[in-house]
Amino acid sequence: MHHMGTLRHQCSRWARPVVHAAKFGRISAAVSAIGCARYRVSSVLFAAAISRGARTANGVLEEQFVAGVSRIDRPAAAVPESVRRIRSVAISGDVGAVRRALFDELVSLLDAVGGAAWTIGPQREVQLVMQYGLGPERIDAVHDRWPGHRELLLQALTDATPQFASAAFESDATGSGTGPRQFRLLLFPWPVKGQPTELLELFIPPESLASEDDALEVVRQLCEAAVPADAPPQPTGRAESPTQLAAYIQAVHSSLDIERVALTATNEGRLLLGCDRLSIAVGRGRSLRMTAISGLTSFDRRSPAIRALESLGRTVQNDATPCFHTGTVSDAPESLRGPLTACVEEISPQVLYVLPLADGDDEASSPVGVLVAEHFDNEINADLLRQSCQEIAPVIGTAISNAADYEGLIRIPLLGRLLRSRSRRFGRPGISRRVFAVLLIAALAALVLVPADLEISGRAELQPRDRRPVYAGSTGVIEELMVDHAEAVEAGEPLIRLRNRELDFEISRVDGELQTVLQQIADAQALRARPVRSSTSPPASADEMAAREQELKQVRDSLIAQLEILRQQEQDLTLTSPLAGQVLTWNVQEQLESRPVEIGQRLLTVADVNGPWVVEMHVRDRDIGHVREARAAIRPDLEVEIVLPGDPPVRHLGTVRSVTETVEYDELDGPTVLVTVDVDAERINAPKPGTTVAARIQCGREPLGYVLFRQVIDAVRTWWAF
Repeated sequence: MHHMGTLRHQCSRWARPVVHAAKFGRISAAVSAIGCARYRVSSVLFAAAISRGARTANGVLEEQFVAGVSRIDRPAAAVPESVRRIRSVAISGDVGAVRRALFDELVSLLDAVGGAAWTIGPQREVQLVMQYGLGPERIDAVHDRWPGHRELLLQALTDATPQFASAAFESDATGSGTGPRQFRLLLFPWPVKGQPTELLELFIPPESLASEDDALEVVRQLCEAAVPADAPPQPTGRAESPTQLAAYIQAVHSSLDIERVALTATNEGRLLLGCDRLSIAVGRGRSLRMTAISGLTSFDRRSPAIRALESLGRTVQNDATPCFHTGTVSDAPESLRGPLTACVEEISPQVLYVLPLADGDDEASSPVGVLVAEHFDNEINADLLRQSCQEIAPVIGTAISNAADYEGLIRIPLLGRLLRSRSRRFGRPGISRRVFAVLLIAALAALVLVPADLEISGRAELQPRDRRPVYAGSTGVIEELMVDHAEAVEAGEPLIRLRNRELDFEISRVDGELQTVLQQIADAQALRARPVRSSTSPPASADEMAAREQELKQVRDSLIAQLEILRQQEQDLTLTSPLAGQVLTWNVQEQLESRPVEIGQRLLTVADVNGPWVVEMHVRDRDIGHVREARAAIRPDLEVEIVLPGDPPVRHLGTVRSVTETVEYDELDGPTVLVTVDVDAERINAPKPGTTVAARIQCGREPLGYVLFRQVIDAVRTWWAF
């Protein structure tokens, strides 16, 4: 019975938009508002089910949307420039050019595959107006292959409301070519002056859609900019029809998320009122924070303009007195003059109206926020704007209050449950509070006083301790591979033979010069032994012949030395094993056969798999300080728990061998420090080099709270230090 009474009260409360519509003189709006009330009743049923512990699928009622934090930062940053380009095209009044410019910007901003524009023909049939980026085949000719697509377009054109739909298309027009492809269809009505309303359809891959709300906001801003030059929007400060107010009430009450309610209220409210900007700040007292600003998916809450508006909003909320400014600060109440002056200096509005937002169903309740309307020229009826803001303020206040009640219901902490409960056993309040206070104090004391093991983990691999890389000693091409993966080798055994064509040429040249010099020396010696007289040249003296022979011998000695160096370089082209062990490099033949190499290039790794083994841990740089402090305070060879993969996993103990002083960047973990851990290889069954293991370094005992929340505490310490 208690639940039924609460349900009736909430149903009456959320049906109040009907009363507001009648009070504004828009009786026809009540019909549309009834649908809103029905939706809110279903929300109460859902919330009541949660309070009873029912496991109910929450569906759209738990959509998460954070106003002011853009989840499509790139499109949001590019929207102003896109709006400027579309407005420059809209000046011409050419609807076709505006439509194409609109698709150019939307497809680029939302990463869509393409789009199409549709309208309703004379016979209530869907007609294709334009196709963009979907290939040469007309998509209206393949509707038979897309069941339900024509009906979806017709319904969207009839409802004239933006919406999303999921679809799988099987056509080359969508750019797939490999079978059905999933898309999120964004359908947005675009009114064209003097023509039937068109429906803009965008084909967006699901992976490109970060937020449906932000995507709709982008499309809305660009469609507003596409208004033809001969039909500029005229700010009026008031809705032009009762239907608009009814639609606004329904839109504001369509969600139970505070941020989404505020964002909808500002974006739709700005269009309803015709002002330049509409903002909502939610909270009470110092907790009042700007929540939504029309036309913006993100904003800097630390900016002077936002801070000035929040300060003025707090004063208006505390005084429960609206602030209406049309150019003269001195006309405002004395308590508002300081914050109002700061706002005027930062924003310079021609019209500024700030009024508190209270629950429209409870006039005695304190305000839940403030509504801020701004206009920057004199083309609006300020009094009419103030009257319209007063009319929609109770609607917004009720919606925000409902959302706050709902969020409080589904997020009730254990503290709230206990403090609001009565002891059924003793029949009087207070027992549960004392019990909870004792439990809370005990938990806090345990977090501070109870010690726990501080363990630092990191990505680790099992490796032989004695490993040696084999580097290329010279530039060349691999001519012969003499080993393969996992092959046993001895120290000094040839592994790879390189060939250097330049070295071969140099050896051939020097050897040829040496042979020539040797022949010249032999000729000189023969000439000295048996001089030959010539009729054309005088005979050489014995001294000259001896000097010539000595010069040739010096050249010979130099060439022999050069040839020895070249022969040694030729021997260095054969790479040998630095130790006895096993080749660890995988796919030696595929990776190295006939491959050109540079001097110093790493080619192979040889390890002694029969010797000691170690675990190489890559500890994150932010955690290595605990390891260094524990080695200094406890002992250098800290214990390390190692878990090898298996069924069940096998646990071993090791000790820290060394910690490098340098930080290396790892693609997986970022900045890391290498920690080497000694393990007993005899206890490991058939160890394999490179086996991934789990390793945790025991860094002593710390309070339980620090062990559980170490990363948060360290982050706060770092932030506080700077």
